[in-house]
Amino acid sequence: MYLPADEARSDVILTGAATVFGGVLLSLLLSAPGVPTSGAGGDLVLMVGWFALSGLVPLLLARYRDDVPGAFGLAAGHRIDATAAASLAAPVIVLGLLRGLLIDGNVVAAVLGRPGRSLVGSPVVGSTEPDVLGAILALVGVVVLTVGALLLVGFLVVRGRDAFRADEGSSTEVLRTFGAGAAGAALLFGGLRALFGGASFTTLVLNVVALVAVLLVADRLVPPGAVIARSAVLTPVVLVVVAHVFAAGGIFRGELLLGLSSGALAGGTTLAIAVVGQHRRTTAVALPLLLAVHWWPTCLSPLPFTGC
Repeated sequence: MYLPADEARSDVILTGAATVFGGVLLSLLLSAPGVPTSGAGGDLVLMVGWFALSGLVPLLLARYRDDVPGAFGLAAGHRIDATAAASLAAPVIVLGLLRGLLIDGNVVAAVLGRPGRSLVGSPVVGSTEPDVLGAILALVGVVVLTVGALLLVGFLVVRGRDAFRADEGSSTEVLRTFGAGAAGAALLFGGLRALFGGASFTTLVLNVVALVAVLLVADRLVPPGAVIARSAVLTPVVLVVVAHVFAAGGIFRGELLLGLSSGALAGGTTLAIAVVGQHRRTTAVALPLLLAVHWWPTCLSPLPFTGC
């Protein structure tokens, strides 16, 4: 379904506002009297907030315009290339396993990611007993984040293509130019944060290496000589970067270096999803990648509230 530019731009603005500024409303909600902030109730409220800031507004807009699932780049009839989908996710899976082994030092926790941390207990907080309910809630949280990210990025790719002037360019050039910029910015700002803020340089290097690997895989999946609408790529990338910067406190407060480094990593992931999704004619090809970045706590998620 093609939308007039004005309507597409309004969808982009509404979605962007919900994602970028919705975190403030979520914070106010969590601080309101009577709202649970701990235990199972707190986890459920938090997950509802996650979806409200990611996939809810795009879903409501798409339903309003009777454009589901096409508004998310998920139109029926386009076959998912399982090999391409798996190869995009492979670098993040390796990253997740390495981070899990380095941080938790436990094979089960490394393999099972976020749910695994609850199952093996957490000696850091003084508990070594498995938390089955916590593992179930963590699994539900992974699903919520994955679906929310898929709807958000897919919607911005489709609406970004219609919202702004059609300016086509080489897919390979767009991917390599902005991909190199994202990896370089992540290494620069993350390195400064590690140097002056005490963040882990090892974790930063693992994240950057995984991002570069994802971008290289995406580059291999792009047909030679293919072109793409730059607005379909830059719209989700720019919004994701801005959302990460605001989530870290914005330009004048908070951890600016954290926002810039995590935003660069997330922007690189979003870039790969947008380019490959356009050429494979379905953003569902990125589903394993998004599942991987949320199954393990990484800094590669397009969503700014996943815990980097």
